[in-house]
Amino acid sequence: MKELLQNKLNSQSPYTDHEISWCLDNIGHPDPAIRDEVIYNSFCHGFEHHLISPEQFIWLANNIHERELLTHTDTLTRSFSALLTSLLISCDNWQGSPYFSLLENSRAPLFELSLNFLTREKDTRGYDNDLGWIHAIAHGAELLLATSLHDNFPKERLKDVWQAITTLLYLQISVFSAGEADRLAMVISQLLLSEKLTQTILAQWISDLNYSEQEPEDYFCSLNIKSFLATIYLTCEKEGILTAELKQAIFKHY
Repeated sequence: MKELLQNKLNSQSPYTDHEISWCLDNIGHPDPAIRDEVIYNSFCHGFEHHLISPEQFIWLANNIHERELLTHTDTLTRSFSALLTSLLISCDNWQGSPYFSLLENSRAPLFELSLNFLTREKDTRGYDNDLGWIHAIAHGAELLLATSLHDNFPKERLKDVWQAITTLLYLQISVFSAGEADRLAMVISQLLLSEKLTQTILAQWISDLNYSEQEPEDYFCSLNIKSFLATIYLTCEKEGILTAELKQAIFKHY
């Protein structure tokens, strides 16, 4: 199957039900050459070139939910199911795509799972020499980004997005090692750039952040939070949208 799918990446042949099922069954494969280079790339290739049918698209969403892959005991399965779900939610939001609005009946539970993913995730590993990229937190951030930017995700629930991120940050007892703070900050930065979230509201949320720096574990937590805030600051400044209000709220944490 590996060789078959590798060859398919260079073709425009539609994916069969058996191939899609095999990819989902092996989404957490321990070999990164299979998991990353074959399975994940096959999903990306299939969605980009519309080689995965609408029926297969819906089947994937339903099976991720029914098989509880986003809360699976295996980290790689959880992590890469989050990455796949982010693709599904993004495709569902792209007008003109054959997958547009196909998640009407499964969108709400996927949104809830995405909000809960980061608050439950305990595996902070980034890269492993044998397993390759594990990156559950970064992939959870990708899932939260796709969810929060979806046109059907209500603005009144953006506070839940913020709370999911800050809950994760508060729980950390070590410093992120593979850019996780940047990926988390991207969620908030993109919400600002899309004007779904205002800087006034964000400034208030940042002002309400409350954490200690008394113990070593607290110090590591504060380093992650400051890195997260710094990325938001730099992104807004680079895009020319940083307000004095948001700048002041961020600077209070330095």
